[in-house]
Amino acid sequence: MDGKTRTILTTEQQNIADEFVADYNFEYSQISFEGNSPEPIFDYEALNVLRLRLTNIQMTEPEVVERNTRLGIVTVKCAAILPDGRSASDLGSAQYATFDEENRRLTDGEIMPDGSELGSMLKAQNVALSRALRRAIRSVGVNLLKAHYEYRRNGKVAIAEIDTEFQSPVGKELHQVATEWGHIRKKDKTDYQDFMARMFGGKRSSLELNDIEKSQFVNIYRTMLKSRAAAQKPERLAA
Repeated sequence: MDGKTRTILTTEQQNIADEFVADYNFEYSQISFEGNSPEPIFDYEALNVLRLRLTNIQMTEPEVVERNTRLGIVTVKCAAILPDGRSASDLGSAQYATFDEENRRLTDGEIMPDGSELGSMLKAQNVALSRALRRAIRSVGVNLLKAHYEYRRNGKVAIAEIDTEFQSPVGKELHQVATEWGHIRKKDKTDYQDFMARMFGGKRSSLELNDIEKSQFVNIYRTMLKSRAAAQKPERLAA
């Protein structure tokens, strides 16, 4: 991602936008893209339509948790609730103004992928709602673009699931380092489980580890990652 906004879509992006407009009666203004990424960004209304059409998520509960007028940021929390009552949540923030330290005042707001600016608290709140909902949907294992293609192919909705093993802060950190090392590949945790079993006497889930063991396991992965990075550095310099 080059950090620049894009108002003219690539051919791939345009084709994806055309599909969603045709299949769900969206407006093109409800769909945007960041840089050259083929991953569509939907507004709040479109996300709710897709959540209802393409997933088994029972309901969502958004909540504005902070309107920070000093920093010009609105933050929203959204929970995705599954049919069995389990839920997962995530946050989304958007900035309608930037604090200028030198002049002690708020200046321009965040620039959106379509080139528009978030110039008001209400606009920022709507974007924060969308971001929180999008992240909540992802937190229960659903990618809406993939769900769209699966539904086109077989008419089946995406089944949301919560991986309770990685819900805590240390669990999320463990998932991150194990994925970075290559032991977790999407939903395949076989190598991760095998490695844990060797390190911790046959245990195959971090839910079986106590807090000390979890911390130790994270440290083991971090040490391995540092060693690998150090070993690769001379190779890059030689190249």
